[in-house]
Amino acid sequence: MKITLFKYQDQVRYGVIKENKVIPLSGDIFGAYEESAEEIPLNDVELQAPIQPRKLICVGLNYALHAKETNKQIPEEPMIFMCSPSAIIGPNETIHLNNQEDPIDYEAELVIVIGKKGRTLLQANIKNMS
Repeated sequence: MKITLFKYQDQVRYGVIKENKVIPLSGDIFGAYEESAEEIPLNDVELQAPIQPRKLICVGLNYALHAKETNKQIPEEPMIFMCSPSAIIGPNETIHLNNQEDPIDYEAELVIVIGKKGRTLLQANIKNMS
């Protein structure tokens, strides 16, 4: 199942992509939700960034190859830093580079959302595995 955040007719909402259509959702996408009977052609919507975080906590130079590529020493502890939530963009959005002189690192990011429900589920699963 592909859950997406999309904009259609000046409304931003969650939906499910099925074939070439988006079916709007109501409810909590992390809990109980329902699919609408409405089907919107995928070409008629503007896909958005799938999340809208309040803050981003990042880890830098966390693997040896990246440190080597940037000619930096591997730190004794991971480099933790904050990034502006405006750094998150949706599919097909333009990346704006303010400083053309800085080298550009091409990377892929993995996002993990940690919350109370996730922690509780993980603890329950660990207990069940014992």
